Amino acid sequence: MELKLLKKDQVGKLYSEFSSEYDFYAPINKKGNIAFEKIENPDDIILDYLNSKIPPKSVLFPQNEVLFEYTLDEKNVEITDRQDLDRKILIFGIRPCDAYSFELFANFFSF
Repeated sequence: MELKLLKKDQVGKLYSEFSSEYDFYAPINKKGNIAFEKIENPDDIILDYLNSKIPPKSVLFPQNEVLFEYTLDEKNVEITDRQDLDRKILIFGIRPCDAYSFELFANFFSF
């Protein structure tokens, strides 16, 4: 196994390489707390944090989400499914204990 290091000044390059193919989530400062959110600007990424207020599992298991949308007129109902379900997700900057929790989730949901 080869170990590669990513310097802090290379995070923007990593973001630009992967953001076209993945929804890129990373820790940001949100009202004084650290939360994992979809990144639009790599300069918003915070790497020197102790704990996040909202854990990275919230990316995969949000507290609420849109399942579908609909429009209603006098005679018809038109239902539109979500279009982002096939989009790949990349979660950057998580702590080792949070990374291990994803392995536990994978084991739990593999049945």
